[in-house]
Amino acid sequence: MKKLIIIVLVITSACQPTRKPASESSDLKGLIEQFSRRVQTPLTSVKECLEVVPYYYQKLFSLDWEEVDLESFHERDLERIVGLSFEIRLAMKEQATTIGQAQGDAYECFKETRNVYRGLRYLEDYLVEHLEGRTNEKLDSAGYVTFEGKAPYFITNPKFTFRDWKDLKSGDVIISRGNAYTSAAIARIGDIDAQFSHLTMVYKDDQGELHTTEAHIEIGSVSKEFQAHLDERNARSVLLRFNGDEDLAHRAAKHIFERVKNHSTNRRKNIQYDFGMNYKDHEDLFCSEVVYEGYEVASGGTLDIPLNKTKFNPGLLKFLEQIGIDVDKDNIDTFLTFGPGDTEFDPNFEIVAEWRNPAKMTDTRQKDAVLTKMMEWMESDGYYFKPSFGMSAQAIMGFAMRRVPILSRTVREKFPLNMKPKQLKLFVVLEEVAEVLQQELIDQELSLGRPMTFKEMFRALEEFKKRDMVVYETKKKDAKFHRLFRPID
Repeated sequence: MKKLIIIVLVITSACQPTRKPASESSDLKGLIEQFSRRVQTPLTSVKECLEVVPYYYQKLFSLDWEEVDLESFHERDLERIVGLSFEIRLAMKEQATTIGQAQGDAYECFKETRNVYRGLRYLEDYLVEHLEGRTNEKLDSAGYVTFEGKAPYFITNPKFTFRDWKDLKSGDVIISRGNAYTSAAIARIGDIDAQFSHLTMVYKDDQGELHTTEAHIEIGSVSKEFQAHLDERNARSVLLRFNGDEDLAHRAAKHIFERVKNHSTNRRKNIQYDFGMNYKDHEDLFCSEVVYEGYEVASGGTLDIPLNKTKFNPGLLKFLEQIGIDVDKDNIDTFLTFGPGDTEFDPNFEIVAEWRNPAKMTDTRQKDAVLTKMMEWMESDGYYFKPSFGMSAQAIMGFAMRRVPILSRTVREKFPLNMKPKQLKLFVVLEEVAEVLQQELIDQELSLGRPMTFKEMFRALEEFKKRDMVVYETKKKDAKFHRLFRPID
């Protein structure tokens, strides 16, 4: 079973019974400063990596909300912690590239590095949410624009001059996290959990206008003005820039932009979404494959990005097959694909900037916790999705309606032509089960009056799972989710 990233830190916006001076609080600042000093010295071996990196993972794990009182921290101290954490991640990304091809112990080092990296980002999320909550009683997601704003929710690599999205260049790659449960699922289907579900290629034309090329499950591949990307209002985005030839990056962006646009214009339909996630066959495209094809063609086939690609856990085979990924029992141990989060650690790209929407951090965190547990239950407890008769009928109806000309345009936005009935059923039931589980977390956080840690969320979901199983075994129809998601009989 894959290792789950658990951060026991809770960042509270609610008052506690008593206040403690910062000097008596858990030394969050000291831990991050110590970590910052440590990453200045490069790791010299995989053995050292496996000793040092898990140590800081455990330090993060041991933080306790009762000892970390954020209300007692000055605003500039919390901003400094976020800044230092970002600097640590930049250094960790650089050191991760020295691992090269991650195999054997090197893969374990790579995995531990990504786990801690992800944990630091969650820490930053809590702090950013808390800081914004100090000045805004109710956070409004509409008030935040991707790659605009200020630190700490919009932070840039000092190596680059990047003020906002208008400074994007051709060949830039944006990894982002959508707002749907399917986004949380995509971020977690690999052997290493990620925080991203989507990849976008940026293209700047001869007139200096910015465009994007991206592939969506619902509509396939599209080339649009950059405003369309801003309108998606993703929860988080990271800007990556190719660290080689700028002309090659521009050619990569231009190739894929023109291919996708010409296909849509000339054939009056978009390139279909590649549910199989076969990044080498470009007849259909999934989001990461858009970037892959661009750089593959521009480099004459010499670039094979990313260096380390996503592996799958055999425990998720049934789920992966339901999604439509080209895996089976014979190839799952060797099957590799290009996951959106893989780009973040590829040596061909550098991190330019990171942006997050503070108003969406709670929702994203809850969905991550829900999908993490759902994946774990599938891997370790043999859980699988069992759509109801109504859901099956809904999926079959959606499948048929796509082919009715008068209705197809509207229906196709949710159900693309190449999505099979079993995939439709899966996405419908996944959303309903995840919704039930997230509501449990929402209710518990409202009761507590503060955000929950991942440890608390995981414990709450496990307890809810036990209670719901008892209900299912006594009166199936009253079970909240086991009637739709349960172990194989």
